Amino acid sequence: MFRIAHALWHSNTAYLSLNRHLLATAYIFLFLASSVKAQIPDQLKSEFADWAARSSHRIDTASLSGPHKDLQPIRKMIGDARIVALSESLHGASEPLIFRNRLFRYLVEDLDFAAIALESGIVESRVLNDYVIEGTGEFESVMRKGFSAGFDMFQQNRELIQWMREYNSKLSNNATKIKIFGFDVPGSGGNLYVASTPETSLLNALEFLKKVDPEAAVPLHNRVEKYLPILKGTDGYGLLPIKERDQLTAAISNLIALIEQRRFSYINQSSKDQYEWASRAAVGARQIDTWFRLMPEDWTPSGSYEWTTQGIQVRDRAMADNLQWILSRLEPSDRILAFASVTHVGTTLMQFPDRPYQLESFGSYAKALYGSDFVNILNIVNGGEIAMCASDPSRNRSMQLRAPPADSIVDLFAAIDVPQYFLDLRLAPTEVSEWLMQPKEHWNGFGGWGFPTSAAFDIAYYTSPVSPDCASI
Repeated sequence: MFRIAHALWHSNTAYLSLNRHLLATAYIFLFLASSVKAQIPDQLKSEFADWAARSSHRIDTASLSGPHKDLQPIRKMIGDARIVALSESLHGASEPLIFRNRLFRYLVEDLDFAAIALESGIVESRVLNDYVIEGTGEFESVMRKGFSAGFDMFQQNRELIQWMREYNSKLSNNATKIKIFGFDVPGSGGNLYVASTPETSLLNALEFLKKVDPEAAVPLHNRVEKYLPILKGTDGYGLLPIKERDQLTAAISNLIALIEQRRFSYINQSSKDQYEWASRAAVGARQIDTWFRLMPEDWTPSGSYEWTTQGIQVRDRAMADNLQWILSRLEPSDRILAFASVTHVGTTLMQFPDRPYQLESFGSYAKALYGSDFVNILNIVNGGEIAMCASDPSRNRSMQLRAPPADSIVDLFAAIDVPQYFLDLRLAPTEVSEWLMQPKEHWNGFGGWGFPTSAAFDIAYYTSPVSPDCASI
């Protein structure tokens, strides 16, 4: 088995273990625990437990079709924020995804939210969006092509898409339909078990160019053709000399410039929607190329993965840019739910486990851009197991969450002995608030990240235990 490394595509854990030649892109959390330890004074534990018992809101329903009553307090917590960002502590658990689905349904039906954005490739998500709005495509194919990192294997992702399609199908033809986007870097870098791999973005942009400007498309396609098989995986790119990397980067840059410069001409020959998606596909090609370029010369999957630490930063910056693009496609008054891992959604620097490097998260960029229009929710999990899903159910695997270290943040939130609840961290008593403002280790069952709890998040959502979310396909 290949080594687990800090990598851009930490969401691919379950699938990368199937093939030693895939880029090691495991959960960031599957590493050594952070050196930031949380020593909790007994008096603070008692004060937190008393406050949480009075102020927390129990989650009673675990079904997407259930009533909204237990979610009503969230209305006041999020206020008028345009962007509500919900995090998940780790991928592969069912309960955080069920909560996400229920929360989105509540936000749509009661608060008129217009869209959801997921930690999945932005270019691939056009397939999902076309399906939930128009019913375009066949469901299994849509799921396979529309999600990054094998997320189509999760049952709750499937239920989300089915519910959105059903909801939209009941609206009148002239009604505004709810939308879905990915806002992650496209292509599932290093995971060959997905339908849309890193060359997909470049191919999508070139295909559009071929339709609207075939004369310009031919020379650009000729310039990148030999690199397309290399972009599909990772083994070959490390062997590309800098000169050839420069040639690929230059071709992508020329493609973006051409599409931007001929905007109105290309819209006239297609449509604004087709143009915008093609333009984003070209930008997506640049995003994945930027990440690939961090790979050292002569690198192979048996080498060091130190370079991927910087790759994570490329990814979070791109996520912020992608969300801006998504918001530009919505009406100014439209509100959106964003969903990604804790380390992406937090609004402070995230301390790498056992390393001096800190991640400038997507949430940090979003908070700087949108201020009070950005409200986020921390997910805390405690016990249970997650799934490593495969297209062949017989190859599904489960992984048990390990108990949190003594005096961890998890133990603090577990003190009130409620299986699932949410809590507004901004209303904590003074001593509790001051303690939660200090950097602490946040354990998710496999490892920890360091960040200040209530500086990085506005609301907390606690769940215990979690269970696997593999779909039976």
